Amino acid sequence: MMGYLDAWDMVLATISKAGRTDLLENLIELEIHDGPDLDLALDWASAAGISLSDEIEKLARELVAGGDLEPEALEAFE
Repeated sequence: MMGYLDAWDMVLATISKAGRTDLLENLIELEIHDGPDLDLALDWASAAGISLSDEIEKLARELVAGGDLEPEALEAFE
């Protein structure tokens, strides 16, 4: 099973492929200082109109079910 860091990497890769280096650089800077924040990455990607894959959504739902991610993170997929 994939985990939190796998989802983090997938979201960052999606943001990178969308050409949003500004978001990517900000998220990496935050990761350096505070660790990965998947909820924030999902939120920013959604706000920027970046389409997230079904695989990311499935993994996010699994992480929410397991208590590793806040339920509000799923708003990125609405």
